[in-house]
Amino acid sequence: MKIICISGNYPAPAEREVQGFSGAAGMYMKPETAFIRGRMPFFLPDFSGQIHAGAELVLRIGKLGKNIQPRFAHTYYREIGLAVNFMATDHLQMCIREGKPWEEAIAFDGSVKVSDFVPVNQFPDPDNIGFSLKCNGDKSQHGLSGQMLMHFNQLIAYVSSFVTLKIGDYLLTGSPPGCLPVKQEDKLEAFLAEKKTISMIVK
Repeated sequence: MKIICISGNYPAPAEREVQGFSGAAGMYMKPETAFIRGRMPFFLPDFSGQIHAGAELVLRIGKLGKNIQPRFAHTYYREIGLAVNFMATDHLQMCIREGKPWEEAIAFDGSVKVSDFVPVNQFPDPDNIGFSLKCNGDKSQHGLSGQMLMHFNQLIAYVSSFVTLKIGDYLLTGSPPGCLPVKQEDKLEAFLAEKKTISMIVK
């Protein structure tokens, strides 16, 4: 099972808030150990003093595919969920500045929480799925699926041109601007189409 993530997929992507980010869309992966399981909190890593959290829509892949054409891509997922994706912003700045891969800053253990999934047919308009992230009830990041530079079917085609998609893979579709800085004892709440799907504590 793969966790496939997309960066730079909004007109003003979350990553652009990190000094040195070029804004180009791209793909990276997280290991399975990046998942935050059950009701576990997010634990601040020792190597970073600056962590940001961002909300992202997630597709769960439903069948095997490689080099998928956009017009067939909708048959490869039937469920949409929400993720809270964490990045070590200070470490990411260093990686960008020194030309290093990003994984140290964004693929570390316990760096992503994924909600339960909702069937696609329960969304009246998949092109306009709203989502948001709150920290301690007041700060908020907002996104809309229609704002993505590459929409779901384009992302499926793009990713499958590089790697085979397998049943159970997760595809995180990118975070809009407004990632929230987090600290110990912060409470994060993520909303998918106005329904709270994730609630967690930072430790």
